[in-house]
Amino acid sequence: MPNRAAVARILIDLIKADRVIDGREIETYELLRQKFGITPEHERRAYEMSFGEAVAECRTPDTPAGVSEASDLLGTFQKVTECDGTSPREEALLMLALKFCLDKNFPDSDVISLCVSDALIDERQVLYVESRHDKDVNFEISSNKRHISNELKLCGLDFVFLPDILAHYNSTDRELFDKVLKLLNPKLDEDEIRNLHRTISLYKTDRFCVEQLSRKLGFKELDDTDPALLLRISHSKVGDRIVTNFLRINLEQGRVVDTVNLIVDTFLAYHSSDRIMVSHKKDAGGSFLYSGFYRQMFEIFFMRDNGPDTLLIDLKDGALRFLGCREPIPDITRRERAYYVLMLFESMNLNREWNDEEMWEPVQTFIRGEGRREQMKVLQTRFSEIYELVGNRQEDSVPDIKIPEVRTQMKSRLNRALRKLSNRVSDVEPFMLQYDRRTQGLCISVEPNRVRCKEWHDTLWEEVPFLESDLFKRLKEIR
Repeated sequence: MPNRAAVARILIDLIKADRVIDGREIETYELLRQKFGITPEHERRAYEMSFGEAVAECRTPDTPAGVSEASDLLGTFQKVTECDGTSPREEALLMLALKFCLDKNFPDSDVISLCVSDALIDERQVLYVESRHDKDVNFEISSNKRHISNELKLCGLDFVFLPDILAHYNSTDRELFDKVLKLLNPKLDEDEIRNLHRTISLYKTDRFCVEQLSRKLGFKELDDTDPALLLRISHSKVGDRIVTNFLRINLEQGRVVDTVNLIVDTFLAYHSSDRIMVSHKKDAGGSFLYSGFYRQMFEIFFMRDNGPDTLLIDLKDGALRFLGCREPIPDITRRERAYYVLMLFESMNLNREWNDEEMWEPVQTFIRGEGRREQMKVLQTRFSEIYELVGNRQEDSVPDIKIPEVRTQMKSRLNRALRKLSNRVSDVEPFMLQYDRRTQGLCISVEPNRVRCKEWHDTLWEEVPFLESDLFKRLKEIR
């Protein structure tokens, strides 16, 4: 028997989808309440459950009995949409999501439910998302973009492929681009405008999903997502909150077009109206598009991060600070700042470049003094390079990190300072210096996308991902 509260949540959302509650829908719901044994307590629990949670609860094991149960549920849900003789767009989108999530023969899919402004994700957009660049899927989309776009328009949907959006703005006249940015956000100064222009010129889909959609808007599921299509399907009232529901459909290499065709065929099979609105907005030379996702992208860029959980290595001020706090990490000296940046680099470089087939000794072992002298010299040279960048007094002598007592003191001071920020920084634990069993030494396990570096580029100070910074590249060259 499926979760009764989950079934009630889905049935209620289907009935309310078109904003008209028909008497026949109420009669059908009463019959289904009796069939599934739904009680007032189940309905109260359903009221506190999101549509995404309800769909996940209704997933059944991949067994003959499970498949039968899923088919019965899908048939039941479809009856609710048909009982009043119509199936408008709102109901068709919900049935599309249920079909993709509950039918084992369809591509792997799920529903993401969260509180997000309607102005940021339009209801008629299908957005391509990925957290790691997939060359093959991107090539398949680029090669079949016209077909994908035209097919989705049959459902009144606009396909949003971020490389196309960025290409439009990168081809826009620079003077016009800067003037429009200033018009959109008068608080931006000249350096910030140039910085935003550079950021957009270097952006890719994976970085946008992780930094903007996941970190800013709260799509935590997109922090680690396979290539997929994302579309808004409905709203639900969950407790006292209005939650927006999104369908995520995973894309497999070689099956992108087939999946798009399946989306269109399934939607049209459920949709009873013979009229569908289609957008005909196009790029135009010499213009600055500011509608649809062209507008939403800038709205997202102008937003501040949700939480103070991104660390900035500020080479302008020689400080370490969390973006949400803005003040530097307290009670640490120049040597601790340099040591922390060194540990960030070594931890990320270790995970990024070295592999098990190489004869390497973990860099943390070198720091403990058990490695070869030459390798310790490399670390000391890197430390000296960083030490020079994070302080203003050139006459200071560089500490010797080969001395165990020096390292122990710096580690203790750093972790103590980070703990003081635990009530102001969301999820500070990954930023701590911790023992790693795999490498048999100290490391910082924070995700690379949560560390940025402010450094001088040409004519201005810019904030860039640490892995893409000149500092990271300079340290790699020291061998």
